[in-house]
Amino acid sequence: MVEPPAFLPSRLPDWPWIEAQSTTTAGFADGFQTLSDDAEVRYHISERYRPDAARGVRWDDPDLAIAWPPTEQRVISRRAQTLPRLRDL
Repeated sequence: MVEPPAFLPSRLPDWPWIEAQSTTTAGFADGFQTLSDDAEVRYHISERYRPDAARGVRWDDPDLAIAWPPTEQRVISRRAQTLPRLRDL
């Protein structure tokens, strides 16, 4: 198990509206799909956000073969729709 950096709490407070949380190591990609209409997602990052340093890979990159759960409608951000495939980085 990887320990969080000393400046981060070992766990977040038990807020009643948090049903799930996830941690991603710096330098790794993350992705998620909510299955409800009223989900909220909040990011906590370890450094000040720098748009010029943001990177990503297409959510539907066939080389990654992610089996996203089926849904009637997907809401994909404009940015996520224009990201490159992993092989093109």
